[in-house]
Amino acid sequence: MIGSGGFFKLDFKNLAAAVWRGLLAFLLALSVGFVILLMLTRCNPVQAAEAANYDRYFKLYTKQIFNNEIDWHLIKAQAIAESGLNRYAISKKGAAGIMQLMPATSAELASRHQMPDLPFNPRANIRLGVLYNFELWQRYEQLSRFERTKMMLAAYNAGPTNIYKARSRTSNCNNWDGVAQMLPLVTGKYAQETIQYVDRVLWIYFHIEDHDGTN
Repeated sequence: MIGSGGFFKLDFKNLAAAVWRGLLAFLLALSVGFVILLMLTRCNPVQAAEAANYDRYFKLYTKQIFNNEIDWHLIKAQAIAESGLNRYAISKKGAAGIMQLMPATSAELASRHQMPDLPFNPRANIRLGVLYNFELWQRYEQLSRFERTKMMLAAYNAGPTNIYKARSRTSNCNNWDGVAQMLPLVTGKYAQETIQYVDRVLWIYFHIEDHDGTN
């Protein structure tokens, strides 16, 4: 068997396959880190240093408000997708701060929860963003945890009224994929933005959770 060369040929193939799989895993990890770094470099060096301290707010308010129903890394992933953790970010539509809340939404939440409306204050903006997410989360309590998460994220991006309208157009209203198919009938060309937003937040979440040892 050995003299025939069959053993060595088989072993070489397995070795080559293992090396190739290792290389692919390395390139994937490298690309993940690069994409997240690219998002974070939307901040200047001072802001990037500040952003390293935001985890305490994501952790504090998510655990406090959601009572451990969701992982705080999800809110962090959402903030990365929204603003790249840039506290001074302002969108073309006027959404402001790390959590990119619209002025009217931010003011209404702040008034109801008796707290200052400070869009460029990281602690205040993150808290308001978590509060808004929680209100959306409560709308979908009959859904499975994963579908509920996707619906919450979609509502954060497109607005709860638009998600309600899309859900009313399908019998598959408890499944995000079914709702996403109806969304273009409600929000037109902006539907794809929402669909990509949900995917992007979850993609970031799964990767930062894998590489972040904090709870």
